[in-house]
Amino acid sequence: AVVSTQKVREAVVSTQSTGGTIVTCKNDDAEQCLTPSTSIGSCIQGGGACGAYSETCKCGVHKNGGCLINAAAPANTACKCLYHGFPYYDCSPEVTSCGVYFTETCHNPDTTVDSCLQGGGNCAGYKEHVDVY
Repeated sequence: AVVSTQKVREAVVSTQSTGGTIVTCKNDDAEQCLTPSTSIGSCIQGGGACGAYSETCKCGVHKNGGCLINAAAPANTACKCLYHGFPYYDCSPEVTSCGVYFTETCHNPDTTVDSCLQGGGNCAGYKEHVDVY
């Protein structure tokens, strides 16, 4: 998905003010690397600060603790859930690159534990016992 013209302008201004650089992709075979665009996927492949994109995922806290994905990440990205303990007991999401790019859960992420593991965050809220933090 291509971001709005406003976001593109903001990115251009940001790049001009910070003196942006050309970088190597995290995964040279990734679609967003082979055909770069203004998408969040291309931003993530370049290791940029991608928080201004509207595409996101959502994480929640399981009643027994630990995070789980409530809304999937955009295609070809992953959702990283970060657990915040006392006093908040909350999980925050971050769209990130996939741990293993050439998999179904990377190309079409969902809310399963396998998609959560792609992001490399806290997935302890799933029924399956998962020790990934």
